[in-house]
Amino acid sequence: MMRNYILKIFLTLVLINSEIFAFSTDQPIAEPHADLRSHYPVFSVEMVETGRFFFLEKTVNGEYFLRQRFKNEEHLLKIAGREASRIDRAFSANFLSCQFEIPETQGECKVTLRLKLHGDGIQLCLKDEQKTRKMNSFIDAELMPHFLKN
Repeated sequence: MMRNYILKIFLTLVLINSEIFAFSTDQPIAEPHADLRSHYPVFSVEMVETGRFFFLEKTVNGEYFLRQRFKNEEHLLKIAGREASRIDRAFSANFLSCQFEIPETQGECKVTLRLKLHGDGIQLCLKDEQKTRKMNSFIDAELMPHFLKN
């Protein structure tokens, strides 16, 4: 009889302890939430007079896209990494040349182009013909042909 009593107490304690320890207070481990479809701009060009925009974008998994917005239409083209690097180098060279090498013309500024490279932006004015001509030739040679194919 005493033995049954001790056995009941032992089983009761085991059940109580197993229920207490069944509830975990550990917090769940945070899941990474980087969306692989997110596009981050490498550079952008805004043609103010026409309202046309160009973007070179990179995803977190290393894919490159050229995006063009014009009026209410948007076109997105996937391009190879080698082609994206070539376009990025050409844009960077022209951007830095416009920013630091070619002198600005003094006077009132009517903005024709807005350029951004990795967050750094400049505006090209109508009076800065050399800068505007340089960037327009880049746009015509490097960006427009990708969208004229389609």
